[in-house]
Amino acid sequence: MRVKRVYMWRDHKVNELMLLAQRIEDAPLTMKNKVFFVNRERELGILNNLARFSPGGIFGVASETGMGKTTLFNLFGTAGNKNKKFIISITEKDSKKNIVADLIYKFASLLERENKLHDLASSAKRFIIEEINSETSVSVGGNFVVSGTLTRGKSKAQRFNIYSLKERLKELLSNVLDLYERCVIVIDEIDKEKKEDVVVILDSLKDVLNVEGLVVIFALPFVIYREYIKDRLHKGEFGNLENILKEMVFLEPMTQSQIEEIIWKRIKGFEELVEEEAVKTAARFSDGNPREALWALNRAIFRQKVSSSSTVKITKTMILDGIKDFSEEALAEAKLSEQQLKAVKSLKDYEGSRNEIINYLKSNGFAHSTAYDIVARLEEKAILIRGKMGYRISGKFSSVLSE
Repeated sequence: MRVKRVYMWRDHKVNELMLLAQRIEDAPLTMKNKVFFVNRERELGILNNLARFSPGGIFGVASETGMGKTTLFNLFGTAGNKNKKFIISITEKDSKKNIVADLIYKFASLLERENKLHDLASSAKRFIIEEINSETSVSVGGNFVVSGTLTRGKSKAQRFNIYSLKERLKELLSNVLDLYERCVIVIDEIDKEKKEDVVVILDSLKDVLNVEGLVVIFALPFVIYREYIKDRLHKGEFGNLENILKEMVFLEPMTQSQIEEIIWKRIKGFEELVEEEAVKTAARFSDGNPREALWALNRAIFRQKVSSSSTVKITKTMILDGIKDFSEEALAEAKLSEQQLKAVKSLKDYEGSRNEIINYLKSNGFAHSTAYDIVARLEEKAILIRGKMGYRISGKFSSVLSE
């Protein structure tokens, strides 16, 4: 009989299952838990090189959400005491002016910690607050000192304009570069915005941010990377991204084996609590996105009827049961015909090129034209997705297809 271990976590006794849930929590890694970092060494190296050797400019890191952009931002470094990195998460996104104002406010909040820049930074913060219309309620999480975030109510008009904002930002940057030889600014959370809005923001700020010694790295949505490639080939819709962004780093979806490696790294020391098939099922569900795999594992834990003293082994069945309602809802929204659903079930374990999939369906009784139309429909609905080895059925449907 195995003896159950008890651990201390923040001065509380917790059992193995509770600590396991902490291990697989979906949160960006920092230097404190860098030991869990795997499979993005190449991208981390690129960011390190940009931060240390680039003369300056605007760069981008693009991917779907959940691929690890914020983790990379936390982990890459700048060499030397005369170099400084700032990470700014944008939260005020109602308009281009609000985004720039939030950028200035957050940047100034960080600069207030520097003795030589404290007065200038405080002045910039007051500018943002005082120039907002009197009908706009300004608070800092309810407390000006504690939160450090700027929130506002409704406003009919704001007296500042984009030009005055850019001048303030330019002043802050100029003084920072007088203090440091090199400054790296990471602007996170822009990847949640629409493609057109992101392009407008980048285009508006390029004249302010293109300064020698200043490296600016934006978190960008996947679609911007696609447009950037088109622009480089002079086939893009915008035709200007290549003039704004010096380089882009794209975080590709991981392979199933890479996702499994991440999970095993996270749960090291608690392997006996998770079946190998459960890890494989969570990785299959993720479609190459680490966040999705960790979500599936956590969901399996939290949906179980356990007490604080219980010990439960996470099984494949628990993972499938945990994501079943999600899979059923996704399949229902797709509104597939009987023929299309039959094709999905036939393809659940198959992976290949588009032509190979069409031929596979033909060998399973589908006419050529029907197979062709079904493949187009499934791809349109993101049920048939592209991986490194070819096309396959999304893991999001693994629960209902396993029945």
